[in-house]
Amino acid sequence: MLTRVTFVDAPGCTIGAKVFDPGRWFVLFKNKDFKRAKFEDELLIEEDVFGIKGTDAWAATAAGDVSFSGLSLGINSNSLFCADANIKTLARKRNYDVLTELTLRNSRTADEAARFLSREIERGYGWTNVVAADPRSVYALELGRSANAEAGKGFITRTNHFVSTPGSKIDYHQNAGTKTRYSDSYSRLKDARSLSDIFDLLRTHRSMKRGNSICNHGTIHTVYSYVFEMKNGRTSLYVQQGNPCQGGYTRIDIAFPLRARSAQHVLDRYPSRRMKRAASVLARR
Repeated sequence: MLTRVTFVDAPGCTIGAKVFDPGRWFVLFKNKDFKRAKFEDELLIEEDVFGIKGTDAWAATAAGDVSFSGLSLGINSNSLFCADANIKTLARKRNYDVLTELTLRNSRTADEAARFLSREIERGYGWTNVVAADPRSVYALELGRSANAEAGKGFITRTNHFVSTPGSKIDYHQNAGTKTRYSDSYSRLKDARSLSDIFDLLRTHRSMKRGNSICNHGTIHTVYSYVFEMKNGRTSLYVQQGNPCQGGYTRIDIAFPLRARSAQHVLDRYPSRRMKRAASVLARR
């Protein structure tokens, strides 16, 4: 039986990961695209888990206090990286971002993440794609009524539709541009040889009006762009608030365990007014 999903005012995120040198060098990336033009992130900083909190405040009309739950993307002290991309939000179901947070709390490798998510999805969540990566392997988890795991051959990417789930058919909202973004991300990621190539991927443009660009300026907007990199045992986050084509990425080194001094370093450098206020409070303690 076909599963039909219609996108209405959904976010348009592009996620992916690539292992450049097994055991030594890999990356995970995400462009976060909302109907609203600007957004201020909130972070989760713990000794063994770091991430950018998830939210359902995507729409241009979203106002007032923003509700956060789960993680949109993050990493843990075992060098497991995860990111998610919306498929469908369901009433009376948990926010799918919670899956990403739980995965980072309960898994050490991408293989463990795939097995954990295949079990956890049965508890009832919104539909999502999750990319999980470690120094040697990458997976895409398509999580709808059930789980479908695909092990990548050194790289993998997803946008806002299921690629390999048998028997699913998507009705694409014209603003989602998900098929075009997936095609562009796949071809560029396949050929990527460096961190600069990943930045170029995230700056890719197509039609600005239809949301077909990985870097979006039209009916949906890229509000943040992120790359987590682990190279020779050192982990860094590269983050740009707003369109990645319009500025340089800020590099933030992430050194576990994240205690007071290292947490202060992250808060001081992270581009978000929410986190600047948190940094000011922490500095006074």
